[in-house]
Amino acid sequence: MKYKMGLGTVIKYYFQLAIDQNTFRRALKIAIFVGILNLINNSGIFQSWSLQNVNFVKVFLTFLVPFLVSTHSTILATNNKKAGSISKTRKML
Repeated sequence: MKYKMGLGTVIKYYFQLAIDQNTFRRALKIAIFVGILNLINNSGIFQSWSLQNVNFVKVFLTFLVPFLVSTHSTILATNNKKAGSISKTRKML
C-alpha cells in the first residue's frame, strides 16, 4: 500500500531537504562558482568601475538561479534514494 501525502506535507518535506546543511552548502558553492564565471565573462563592468551600468537584478539572478537549480537537483537525488538500495551507477561497476 502506497502512502499518499497531502500537498502541505510534501512542501514541508521538500523544504526540510532544501534547508539541510549539506544541500545548502553545495548549492551555495555552485552559485558562487557560476557567479564568478559570469563576472569573468562580463569583465567590462570592472573596466569602468562604475555601478551605474550594473543591473543588480541580473547580478542577483546570476547567483540565485544556480543556487535554486542545485538545491532542486539535490532534493530530487536525495528523495530518490532508498535505504539499502544500490544506485544505477554502482550497479554498472
